[in-house]
Amino acid sequence: MTILPFTSNIRENSGAADFKSPTQHRSNDKRDFPLPKYFQVHFEYIHENTAKQRHEVKELKRSVQRIEEKIDRLLSLFNSGEE
Repeated sequence: MTILPFTSNIRENSGAADFKSPTQHRSNDKRDFPLPKYFQVHFEYIHENTAKQRHEVKELKRSVQRIEEKIDRLLSLFNSGEE
């Protein structure tokens, strides 16, 4: 997967803020925001990652259920042996 860079007009300077004047031409504003493809790739990644995490949680729940069943069987054997 390719993650496209976040474009920005941030410049390093002596600590002073780099603000545009209200009268400055707005044609450069598009460079201040990420490209739409960036969001598309980002959300695709999140969707894929979420699907993997849901699958893993489902598997972990099954494992917990099997372990609880084994514990119940062991406890019942232990309790029946005490009598």
